[in-house]
Amino acid sequence: MRRNKKTIQTFEYHTLRVGDASGFKERHFKALERYGYKTREKYFTVGNNRIRFNNYVGVIQAKDLTIEVLPKADFEKPDEKAKHKWHDALIEMLRVCRLIKLNTLTNARLKLRSASILDLYYDVFLTETETIFKHGLRKSYRKREENLNKVKGKILFTSHIRRNAFHRERFYVSHQVFDADNVLNRILLKALLILKGMVHNPNFDVRINKLLLCFEDVSDVN
Repeated sequence: MRRNKKTIQTFEYHTLRVGDASGFKERHFKALERYGYKTREKYFTVGNNRIRFNNYVGVIQAKDLTIEVLPKADFEKPDEKAKHKWHDALIEMLRVCRLIKLNTLTNARLKLRSASILDLYYDVFLTETETIFKHGLRKSYRKREENLNKVKGKILFTSHIRRNAFHRERFYVSHQVFDADNVLNRILLKALLILKGMVHNPNFDVRINKLLLCFEDVSDVN
């Protein structure tokens, strides 16, 4: 069963402590601690049950907690008003840099009224994937090996003898097929499956499930 996910906001150079009012718990600290060691504390510094963010802004997910690290260019009190202000500023920065496709800041505010910046990235990915499907999934040739009741392509004699010693009506063959089961579509499918386990937005769930139906003939990546 998935935990209900929560979003908290903080600022660059600010500190989150285990047990504070934000809802930052030990499991979140442990997840960030492991990531911090892997990245040599590039984005934040690990302390004694606390995380101090460096001069990077963006979004990071720790277990069931999404953390928005916001920019801060003045000395006003870091209250909800300031978080709201710099939340919008970060979205506008992403829009201007064309890292996220947004028509206006107002549209972004509507989408993120009860969500996080991470949800906006999810929305962009799903929209792009839906566009890809509307134009048709990319198809390519690939080799397929299978046991058929007729010769198709090339007989693989070693496998044929081993599998069909008592089934003379069968032929183990290798042949080419032209379909959507290729590396690019497998990566998209894997991303959708991962996203399905991460999102907590009912609208996203509906969109993901619709897209997964379009990938029924695509193999999952191990």
